[in-house]
Amino acid sequence: MPRMSGLLDIIGSHPASRPALEGMGMLLGYGELCEQVKRKADSLRGLHARTGGVMAITMIDSPAWIVTQLGCLLAEVPLLPIPPFFTEAQRRHALQDAGAAWLLDDGQAAPVATGISPRPFPAGTSLITYTSGSTRTPKGVCLGADHLETVASSLVELLGAQAGKHRTLLPLAVLLENIAGVHVSLLAGACCHVAPVAQDGPSIWQALESSQATTCILVPEMLKRLLSVRKPLPHLRFAAVGGAKVAPALLEEAHARGIPVFEGYGLSEAGSVIAVNTPEASRRGSVGRLLPHVRLHPASDGEIMIEHPRMLGYLGAEGSGEAGCVPNPYPTGDLGRIDGDGFLYLTGRAKNVLITGFGRNVFPEWVESELLAEPAIAQAMVFGDGEAALMAVIVARSAAEAGRAVEQANLRLPDYARVGRWLLADEPFTPQNGQLTGTGRPKRDAIAARYQSRFPNEAKLTNETGDRRHGVL
Repeated sequence: MPRMSGLLDIIGSHPASRPALEGMGMLLGYGELCEQVKRKADSLRGLHARTGGVMAITMIDSPAWIVTQLGCLLAEVPLLPIPPFFTEAQRRHALQDAGAAWLLDDGQAAPVATGISPRPFPAGTSLITYTSGSTRTPKGVCLGADHLETVASSLVELLGAQAGKHRTLLPLAVLLENIAGVHVSLLAGACCHVAPVAQDGPSIWQALESSQATTCILVPEMLKRLLSVRKPLPHLRFAAVGGAKVAPALLEEAHARGIPVFEGYGLSEAGSVIAVNTPEASRRGSVGRLLPHVRLHPASDGEIMIEHPRMLGYLGAEGSGEAGCVPNPYPTGDLGRIDGDGFLYLTGRAKNVLITGFGRNVFPEWVESELLAEPAIAQAMVFGDGEAALMAVIVARSAAEAGRAVEQANLRLPDYARVGRWLLADEPFTPQNGQLTGTGRPKRDAIAARYQSRFPNEAKLTNETGDRRHGVL
């Protein structure tokens, strides 16, 4: 298995004239990429020697972004990518929390000093990525170069070092795209097309088709929008989808349409990908086999526990960076099981499990995936702990068809897991309004806080005779 501690050695071993990065009017062969990374590293070492601290990057996605990241890696300067979907408050929090002494934005020839004092962080930190979890204030996850290198190398081992072209669709500041997309491509000697992409279906399709991409990474909502275009992608050989629960019907539709989509699973604390289905080994309902380096097991209550590898720690955590500050094994918060052939199946989130008024356990992700399989429903969040029937907040593509869509989803669910009350959201769930993570997961606490009080008066419970009356805002 190749090691990325010799990342530039591996990049340098590819033919110098072979395309490595393209997009935004740039085309870099592997030889030129190495030279630019070395020059960038030399300039960054000088800055870092003066003040130390972390360097933040807020540039738009481009080959120059990748050059900067690789330069930081070579110069051993900790990097903080700021996702473009962060609110201004989250952006300020990340900069202060990480002690980002330097900031590189578009239009700047060199990083500028922020005036923020450096803060302590775990020894060996190479990259700081902020979780896009369910809380309003994201947490900084500190990851080491060896850890990230192992993940990318493991993916190359699993998927094979095939020539081709990867098209970035998620922001580069998202760890999944950064490691499983860009770094894997460079290790494998492939070309990576890097440029911002609008999130509507036609734009996603055009980005893949015009670049003749052979691989890409999607979140479920992007896949759903891509399928709405109903045009072929003859060059595409492998599309990974993850970041949130994927409805089986969505995967089946993609495969029926000739789009090679494979579900995977991971989390920031594990350096992104843990498991993924592949064209050679795929099983319906699973998130794939574990990557070669991953060691995990389900606990007695079903929670997935990671033994190796794990993050270095969270920023600001007491004792961060000291031995034992990260639990071993690490509790992911996800529930699942592994079958006899090594495929991992997820059943829900430990903290999200709902216990209905009748004592039945329901994982909201399961119900939401069935709702999202309906074309009329764009987004959904289910709650109802302790209630006689589950409730849902729905973002509909067609308000007129939303009721029928809920009914169809309910037909695929057992009685105790059916949605009894629902209402239409005032607006879509987005990172900007604090109701969606950057990888497409609903922020449950924020959505529930906004809508839960409306249910008693503005939504009607499905009655026992089957007369369904739905409240619509």
